[in-house]
Amino acid sequence: MSVSDVHMKITADQVVSRVSTLAASLVSGAATRLDAVNSVENYLRTTETYNLNSPVPRSGESEVGSCGGREGKASREAARIY
Repeated sequence: MSVSDVHMKITADQVVSRVSTLAASLVSGAATRLDAVNSVENYLRTTETYNLNSPVPRSGESEVGSCGGREGKASREAARIY
């Protein structure tokens, strides 16, 4: 089973639930909003990878499974917004 197959079996509700659970666990011990933000930032810095040259998905391919791992594509997302 490919990474894309696994990602495609996850429903939107499951994603929301996973993200909500993770967010709650990351900020549970935070005394202030700044502490909460720092906790999330530290998590992202230590567990995620950012690559300006990550592959662009082919036409019809999911953005989720296009890079085959946990690698950010923020520059493309930001460009799409602006």
